[in-house]
Amino acid sequence: MSIHTVNPNTNKTGKLFEEMTEKTVDTKVGKAQLAFAEWKETSYQQRADVCNSARGMMLALGCVQALKCNTNECPTGVATNNPRFVRSLVVSEKWKRVRNYHKNILVDFLELLAVSGCHSPEEMNRSLIFKKVNRKWLSYAEEHETLQYGDIA
Repeated sequence: MSIHTVNPNTNKTGKLFEEMTEKTVDTKVGKAQLAFAEWKETSYQQRADVCNSARGMMLALGCVQALKCNTNECPTGVATNNPRFVRSLVVSEKWKRVRNYHKNILVDFLELLAVSGCHSPEEMNRSLIFKKVNRKWLSYAEEHETLQYGDIA
């Protein structure tokens, strides 16, 4: 038996997913468990950075930060399954914004990497990135305290 996705706005059938064998499901669940175990080992700072990086993508998609994500009443349709609100999210128009945002983030990152003198992302760290604070240039390492695992409990 296959599973179909349905667009709640138009009620049109979208993608078709074929039924998986028990072995395939077990393999995918195992991979998810490994990914979650790795995620648990990341610092709170890294997790916050992931959430903060998602913010820009949400804005590109049309989020207006109405702070109703957990109520299923997102007025822009970005964070809801409610058909009344999903209508306002027109994917055929929004995908270009998201693509452009993502492309520009990658371009900006590569420029930042190049001007920092790094040859790979692994070489970059907060001591190489500066910003002006009260007429004084400070590195991000000076400006922001480095949190260690367990600092926030």
